[in-house]
Amino acid sequence: MALRSGSGSSSGGGDPQNPADIDLMLAAAEAAAMEPGPASPPEREQQRPLWAPLDEPEPEGEIDPHNLGIVMDIPLEVSVELGRKRMSIRDILDMGAGSIVELDKIAGEPVDLLVNGRLVARGEVVVIEDNFAVRITEIVGSASRGDTGNRAG
Repeated sequence: MALRSGSGSSSGGGDPQNPADIDLMLAAAEAAAMEPGPASPPEREQQRPLWAPLDEPEPEGEIDPHNLGIVMDIPLEVSVELGRKRMSIRDILDMGAGSIVELDKIAGEPVDLLVNGRLVARGEVVVIEDNFAVRITEIVGSASRGDTGNRAG
C-alpha cells in the first residue's frame, strides 16, 4: 500500500500525519499479514551442477586444446645461459675492456635454455648466418629441474 500525502482520512490513501489514518493503515497491514499468502514455490529437484567443483583437479595428462589456444600468444622471455661466475664487488669494479670472465662451464658442455627464468632444456651453441642459436639436445623434465626449476638469482 502506497502512502499519499493529502487531506482527509476517508480517501483511502491516508495521511501519515493523522493518527486516525495511521491506525487504519496498521489495521489493514495486520489483516493482510493474517491472510494466507500465495502458495510457496515447489521445492526444486536436486540438479547436477553444470561445472565440476573447483576443488577437483583436472586429470593429469589431459589438455583441452580449446583452452590451450587462449595462452598460445602470451610472450615469454627465453634466455640461454653459457655459465656462471661468482665475483666480489672489487673484482667487478676492476674489470675493464679486454677483461676475461671465466665461467663455470667447460667449452662444448651443453648450455641451459631458460623460459621466464625456469630451466626447460639444454642444447649446444651453433651459428646460423652470423647469429648464435641453440640446438636443443635435451628437454628437462620437472624431476630434473628440482622443486622449482628456477635458475634466476
